[in-house]
Amino acid sequence: MERFELASLRSTPAHPDAEAELLAREVQQAAREVQGFLAELSSLGVECKSLEQGLIDFPGERDGEPVYWCWMRGEASVAHWHHRDEGFAGRQAI
Repeated sequence: MERFELASLRSTPAHPDAEAELLAREVQQAAREVQGFLAELSSLGVECKSLEQGLIDFPGERDGEPVYWCWMRGEASVAHWHHRDEGFAGRQAI
């Protein structure tokens, strides 16, 4: 994405930059792939809360109560949960 942004600065309608055009197609393909991954996760009941943080919630139960299990990129395993009406701020360690 950064390479595309830099290359697109060199591109004008009168003089399109070949690298910018190639990178634009690659960025569009990557975006389609990400959308496909998000759709797959959604079909499994997983909610992507933040792509930037790599934060996901997925439904479950804790002591018979419906909750969200919560995982964030960089965490070795699922180690947090929160009530369904709470968000990241309500995360509690398992």
